[in-house]
Amino acid sequence: MLKKVIQSFFIILFICCVAFRVWCTTKCRQIGYEISAIAKENKYLIKERDRLKKDFKSLKSPHRIGDIAEKQFGLAAPEKGQTIIIK
Repeated sequence: MLKKVIQSFFIILFICCVAFRVWCTTKCRQIGYEISAIAKENKYLIKERDRLKKDFKSLKSPHRIGDIAEKQFGLAAPEKGQTIIIK
């Protein structure tokens, strides 16, 4: 009787260990896929950030702003004598 109880206990323990091992393996794979997806998103966001920095630099360039001022608003650079220096 005692032998059967001990044998049943070890069988249940073995099944629990196998189930735990399967769960751990599945969880590790799932986390690995999540890490891979996050790394891919991170790579995309870094490229997007670099593109936006480049766009920002080109948008704030004085040459571009001068072109817009001349073409869209009809402004021109001041001629000699049109500027006043205030001290």
